[in-house]
Amino acid sequence: MAGAKLTKHALSVAKNVTEEPGINPELLQTLKECTRSYETAANNYQNAVYAFPRRDKGTMNSMLSAVIIDIGDCEDTVSAHAVESPLSSIGGRLTHMTSNCLAIVSLLD
Repeated sequence: MAGAKLTKHALSVAKNVTEEPGINPELLQTLKECTRSYETAANNYQNAVYAFPRRDKGTMNSMLSAVIIDIGDCEDTVSAHAVESPLSSIGGRLTHMTSNCLAIVSLLD
């Protein structure tokens, strides 16, 4: 699933940026919080993927909705600290992709 791959990419970006020397302390703290959110999002995507063969719409809806919340938590943290995050554009794409997944799940029998 492309969303799961993009989530893992965002997680990798966040981890790489937190390891850069001289990073702004506010951005560092923000990205650490975002890393936790994206780790949770990656797990939720994986749970949605596992639910697909069983056509477990309830689990897929719950997990995909949770991904959107996880991404939103990161974006809220970024906004609260008034720092520019390298994850913002990825988060926007991921939210859009996840919304599309939710729409597809709603069409399953």
